[in-house]
Amino acid sequence: MRPGEFRRWFLEEAGKAPDEHLNIAANSSGVAGCRRQGWYNLTQAEPEPSRSAELRGEDRAAAKMGNLIEPWVYERLEAMGLEVKDAQTAWAIMSCRGILRQPSDDSLKAYIEGHSLKQGHATCIPIVTGHPDGILIDSNDDRGPGLLELKFMNYRRYSAIATHGVEGIEDDRQSTNRANLNMHAMGVKWCRMMDFSKDKTAVKVMHLLPFLRGRTKLGTEATFLNVEDFEIDMEAVEYGLKRGEELVNSTGGGGLRDYDPTGSRPDWQCQYCPFHKRCLRDGE
Repeated sequence: MRPGEFRRWFLEEAGKAPDEHLNIAANSSGVAGCRRQGWYNLTQAEPEPSRSAELRGEDRAAAKMGNLIEPWVYERLEAMGLEVKDAQTAWAIMSCRGILRQPSDDSLKAYIEGHSLKQGHATCIPIVTGHPDGILIDSNDDRGPGLLELKFMNYRRYSAIATHGVEGIEDDRQSTNRANLNMHAMGVKWCRMMDFSKDKTAVKVMHLLPFLRGRTKLGTEATFLNVEDFEIDMEAVEYGLKRGEELVNSTGGGGLRDYDPTGSRPDWQCQYCPFHKRCLRDGE
C-alpha cells in the first residue's frame, strides 16, 4: 500500500471513531455549546457529518492530540511542587441541584442507572454531566484549590485568546461556561486555564505579519502557552443548568439549534458538527 493510500485509510478509520458520551444526561460541552448537538448525542443519534470521512479523521486526530499532552502537563506541574487531583473524576448535577461525584465516567453511569435516577417518576434526575482536567493545589496560593483547564487549539484561536483573553472571545464562551459548571460541580471558586497552541511557528507568523506590513508594533514575543485565571460566575452556572434542563426534558431536537447550519457559509461550529446533514434535514 502506497503512503497516500495508507494516509487516506488511516484518516477514514479515525473519522469513524465514535464520540465519547455518557448518554445519561446533557454533557457540559453540549450545554455550553449547541443544545441540538447535545440532544443528538444524548439520544445516541447516528452521525451524519457533511465533511468527508478523511477530513473528519483529521479533526478527530487533532482533538486527540490534546489528550496526549495532559499526562506530560501533570508531570511538569508536580515537578514544580504543585498537586493535581481528581483528573478522572466524573460528576453529575441533578435537577434538584444536588451533585454526584464518582471516580470515573463508568462508575457514575453505573451509580445513576443502579439507583433508577433516570426513571420518569424520579423527582431528582441528572441534567448535566462532565469531568475536570484536574483540581490544582498550590500550598502557596491562599485562594485554595482551583480548577485546572487544559485547552489545545489552532493558532488562530490561540492568537485571539492570547490577545483578548478567553472571556473576551464571544464564540469561545463554550470554554468558560463549561469551566464554570466544572467549578461548581467540584466545589472550587476559581479556574486556571492553560491554552496551548498546536503550532508555535504559526503563532509567531501571525504576530509578525502585522509588524512586517507596518500596521502595528511587535509588542511581545509570541509563545505557544497562554495562562489566565478567572473566578466562578454563578450566573453562568445557572444559565448552563437551565439549558441542561431544556435539553434533557426535550422530546425532540426542535427549537434547540444554537447555530445556523444553512447556506453556503454555515457557522463554523456546524461545519465540524457530526450531525450537520441531519440537522439540516430536521430544520429549525
